[in-house]
Amino acid sequence: MNNIIALSFISNSIGYALYYFQMKRGDSEPKLVSWGLWSFLSIFNFLSYREMTDFYLSFIFFADAVFCAVIFSFAYFKKHVNVWSIEDYEVLGLGALSILVWWQWKEASYANLIICVCYFVSFYPTVKQVWKNPNTENPVSWYVCTFAYGLNIWNLVLEKDRDEWNYLAPATLFILHLAVAVRAKKKEIFESPVD
Repeated sequence: MNNIIALSFISNSIGYALYYFQMKRGDSEPKLVSWGLWSFLSIFNFLSYREMTDFYLSFIFFADAVFCAVIFSFAYFKKHVNVWSIEDYEVLGLGALSILVWWQWKEASYANLIICVCYFVSFYPTVKQVWKNPNTENPVSWYVCTFAYGLNIWNLVLEKDRDEWNYLAPATLFILHLAVAVRAKKKEIFESPVD
């Protein structure tokens, strides 16, 4: 494992830890459908990305799955964030459909493409929420995760023999995390928002 991959993993872990504490403090309001889908999508992304690259480059997606499952569980059981709308069920259905299509094709690059489309679908409720009300998210954790995916992309650039497909997942997640971060209300890192 090279230093850039290690730094990417550490940054991503810090981003999730920050989100967890932001959520506990009330600075962030997780959308359950997004976090639930991200848990499963990250497992499938890890499996397909590992076939396309190697274990170390794909490990960030395995870590994503674990961290997303922790945040989803905490939000559901401790914060009692369990209101699901019709739109949430539609997003969940589209996510499940893309996973079934991936399972049928069993081709890593196509699977990764489908998973990235599903990431866009699964991010929709969170992006919509933060663009409608920037106070629902604290940008700090989102920027840290954006930085982690940027490092992942930079590592691929440095390894010039990588296939173009390898850029798809980190670039997708970089863009989606950045979309949330730039719109979220700017708050102090260790200070709860004042309404």
